[in-house]
Amino acid sequence: MFGAASVGKSCLRVQFADRIFPPRGPTLTGYVNSRIVCVGGALVKMLLQEADGPEFHHWHGHHFHGAFIVYDVTRRSSFELVPSLFLDVRSSCTINSAMVLLGNKADKDCERQVSYAEGDNLANNLGLLFMETSALVEAMVDEAFLTACEAACLC
Repeated sequence: MFGAASVGKSCLRVQFADRIFPPRGPTLTGYVNSRIVCVGGALVKMLLQEADGPEFHHWHGHHFHGAFIVYDVTRRSSFELVPSLFLDVRSSCTINSAMVLLGNKADKDCERQVSYAEGDNLANNLGLLFMETSALVEAMVDEAFLTACEAACLC
C-alpha cells in the first residue's frame, strides 16, 4: 500500500486483516498483516504492507503481485501525488500485477475535495482499477482487497 502520509493506509490494512478500526497513533511501516481469502476456490494468503510516499525508496527493488495507491478524498494534495507514485510503484510490480487506486475516507462527503469522477478518470488514464472506501465505516474495504487479490491471481 502506497500513498501520502495520513491517507488511511494503516486503517485500511488493519480493518481488512483484523476487522477493527485501529486507534489513532503513529504508523509502523514495514509491519505485515495477513489474511487468508478464498479466490477461485483456492485459499490465498494475502500479505499486506505499506509505505508512505517519502519512504518509498525503502521498498524499491521489492516485487509485488498487487499494489494499492491510496489517496484521501478530503485532501486534494494526496490525490495530486498519485501519478508520480504510480510511476515508482509500477517499476516494482511484477508484469501483470494488479494495481488499484483507492480513494479513502469516502464517508466524509461534506469535506470532499476530490470527486468520484476525478478518481475514476485518473484510474482509467493510468490503467488502474478504482474504488472508493472508508476504513472507518468499513465501506468497500473487503471488496477492494478481494478485487485486487482476484485480479492478481488472474494475471
